Amino acid sequence: MSTSASKPSSSVSKPSSETPKKPSSAQAKHSNARAQQDLKTVTMSELHDAIFESASLLGTIFPLPPNVQAALEGHDFQADAVISSTLASLRDCTPERAAYEPIVRLFNHILSILDHLHLSDRRHLVFKKYDKAMADKADGQGPQKPDVLATEKGDAKKLRHGWNEVLAAVEVKNQWWELLSQANTYGRSMLELQARWYSLCIACNQKDMTVRFCFYTRSGLFLTPPLSLERDILQIAQGLHGLDMCVDDVRFGLDPCQRIVNGRHYVYLPSLGRKTGEGKWWEEKEMLCRRACIRGRATHVMALTPFSPSKPAGDVMAEFANLSLNPRGSRVNGHYRIPRPSPEPARSSDRRKKPKPPSQTATDSLSALNPSLEQPPNLDSDQCPSQMTAYASDDMESILADHPEEFRDWQIISTPESDTDADTDSSESDWSLVSVNRRKVTHSNASHDTPSSSVESSVSEIILKDSWPLKDRAKNETRMFADVQGHHGIPEVVGSIVTDHKLDIFTNLSDVRRCEVLRDVYEESDQLEVEERSHVRFMCLTRGRSLTSVIADPKKCVKALLDAMIGHLNLHLKGWRHRDVSYANILVRDILQPRIHLQTRTHDFIRSLDFLEPYLEDCLGFIIDGDLAIKVGDMRKMARHRSGTLPFMSIRVLDKWHDVCLLQTSIDDLESGLWVLVWTALHAPECPTLREESWIKQLSSDSPDNVRFGKRDIEASFLEGDLQQEDISAPLQALSPLVTAWFKIANEARVELNTFFRANQDLLPPPMGAAAVDSNPIPSPVEVRRAGFDAALEEMCKKYYTKYLKVAVEFIQTS
Repeated sequence: MSTSASKPSSSVSKPSSETPKKPSSAQAKHSNARAQQDLKTVTMSELHDAIFESASLLGTIFPLPPNVQAALEGHDFQADAVISSTLASLRDCTPERAAYEPIVRLFNHILSILDHLHLSDRRHLVFKKYDKAMADKADGQGPQKPDVLATEKGDAKKLRHGWNEVLAAVEVKNQWWELLSQANTYGRSMLELQARWYSLCIACNQKDMTVRFCFYTRSGLFLTPPLSLERDILQIAQGLHGLDMCVDDVRFGLDPCQRIVNGRHYVYLPSLGRKTGEGKWWEEKEMLCRRACIRGRATHVMALTPFSPSKPAGDVMAEFANLSLNPRGSRVNGHYRIPRPSPEPARSSDRRKKPKPPSQTATDSLSALNPSLEQPPNLDSDQCPSQMTAYASDDMESILADHPEEFRDWQIISTPESDTDADTDSSESDWSLVSVNRRKVTHSNASHDTPSSSVESSVSEIILKDSWPLKDRAKNETRMFADVQGHHGIPEVVGSIVTDHKLDIFTNLSDVRRCEVLRDVYEESDQLEVEERSHVRFMCLTRGRSLTSVIADPKKCVKALLDAMIGHLNLHLKGWRHRDVSYANILVRDILQPRIHLQTRTHDFIRSLDFLEPYLEDCLGFIIDGDLAIKVGDMRKMARHRSGTLPFMSIRVLDKWHDVCLLQTSIDDLESGLWVLVWTALHAPECPTLREESWIKQLSSDSPDNVRFGKRDIEASFLEGDLQQEDISAPLQALSPLVTAWFKIANEARVELNTFFRANQDLLPPPMGAAAVDSNPIPSPVEVRRAGFDAALEEMCKKYYTKYLKVAVEFIQTS
């Protein structure tokens, strides 16, 4: 896959929009930083079928009040001498970098006109020529050098910037494909390294004298038609005014429940207890997993610790003491109040971190909680809370009525005080799901209500997963783990939030169309459709390490994988299909979990597997990530692209990559566990053999066909016995007996599944979701056959669970 500077490649490979960790979003070990040309190709691949042009985009994102609109329309931009001379110099610029200064001069002059027209009470935005490497980067990419940056005015004199300090990036080129593919890399980095729901780049085509405003979201790229610097200067001024004066954090794309202060990342989360309407700030201790992309799930997993006001010193503490959820403009009685400027320039590196003026009390922040408060109570400074426990009120009604909106959908699975001996089969179990709706709280066991303060004090760390699944799957992970809490191979999950991210301002655009200069990124036969994605924060208490951390001990590594496979079996027995078994989704506990007191949770089928009994007494490994999970029988809309993680998909799924009726089974997930083990062993040695390097390269390909050919090669090498000792390094040699035995089982299962599905082709699910249910109480012949089909497939799954697990146990016993 390559992209020429002069013309687009003839074909752009079509990735799964759901793929969480392809090589396109995280590089393999032993690889160098990704070249800029490769990164541009990757971003165009990520945006396949997801670039949307809209003439109403600027007016929707940055709506102007009538008085501002009238003032802008009344100003004669065309007659402005500075604009005319700047455009003349821009027209004659060669080479490309000579255009940077005129662009900066033009945009800053437009902002000065807005200021002169008294259309703003303050001006924070300034454009500056940059053209140097950024101070940080995302996902192992090479250095990025944007041409022009829009930053806070107070940061204009800084020599180098990090991406979290950038309000907008500007790229200048003479050809649209190359220009937009480069701008994509900046939008991707801003999404990755800022607490943002969308990012903005301005693409300037010097040859055509046009610009496009490009908004990058997890649903794709939304961009304006080309706006002429000569004829459409009014629309460009409207866009710059919106960027400069947008006082609504959410509309500006900023997540109100995240802060980046002096390099520290903070997240505001609801109470972990049953008491609702409360929340507190948590500080990121470690980023455990970061999967960069523009469109897709963009999964981030981080370890958080409770924020302590004694930890940050000086100014950071002062900034957080008066922290509100909307520091750029607090909404009171339906209107936005623009904060008065601070007497001293703010030293923070992004607009959300500016400390409040000394004259503004903490009660100003609290007033934003409840717009019905005309005059907040007057508190002395020593009465103001010193810790970041804003909104610690028993009045859930007033809290949920306004901020934070994310808390309206807070779902709790369990609390740290949950009785782990409770019977999960009971509908009154403490493990049952707790749903907190806008004005109503329901849960099945009211006797377990506990003050959130005692819950919070008992938790020193939580693991937060932040991701963007498709909207109709947003709550699947919470439902799935609620069904199996306390079972073997399952993490201890607290709950989740589906945030109110307001990105429907993009998905509800009615005039989206294809961008003609990028026509090769679209499927000719596909109707243009905007994916709706939800922003989910999922919290658990179980911290894990990768399998690589225990690969030096083969028995321990296989025990952890065995535990995770038992966890996967528990999901299967509850009717869930995980569908994304991968290296990142099978983890090892830091501390071995005793299971004797939880044996009552063991399913009868697992009890029937006598060879497992000694291995159910403690648990080392567990399975995570239910973004792609589905519940058998759920009605759902099918994704437009294949889901999963390429290096770990079963060969059968890769063989039928383009089959819209493919039914992915738990047997395919079992083979994925085999590829997790192979991947772990391949990435363990610092110096893999030449053959292993070849396998790593094949498995890391962006092409499903290349991955499939590589897997066929690896499987044949083990089954045909042609491997020499020098072909594989020590970790894979130690695991070779198990890998070979599992390949035999995988090959057998593949043949049996293909034969079974060919014989029952008419019973496979339709390509766009489940078939309609017949209301006739008498089953039709097809329904009778489908019931038999489902029963036969279930027995086949149990047979292969037994085979895979038994071989793993035999390896542990004989190693």
